Amino acid sequence: MFNISDFKKNVFNNSSKAELSRGLSQKKQRIDLPDYLPIIENHYYLSEYMEGKIDQDKLISSIVKSVKPLIKNSYRSRRMLDMINELGEFLYDEMRKVKAKLLE
Repeated sequence: MFNISDFKKNVFNNSSKAELSRGLSQKKQRIDLPDYLPIIENHYYLSEYMEGKIDQDKLISSIVKSVKPLIKNSYRSRRMLDMINELGEFLYDEMRKVKAKLLE
């Protein structure tokens, strides 16, 4: 049976947060490259949300802000939709709201 507490302990421990933070810095350097996808950045937002450091509105707006500029490219938009669907396995309502905002 799936237990969200175990998931958070195993996936979002302190060392993972440090790795995500480093990855976020590296992603910011790559943002202008044509193959850039904000996957690590969005997983970082997810970890912040699950730890209670940001609220639902901040999670949704952060993900939308990082993904929206990529929607024009079919490959990138497909990859981002895959990521949103993957995150939706854990946070269905939140990712449903992200999709709705992206379609506005």
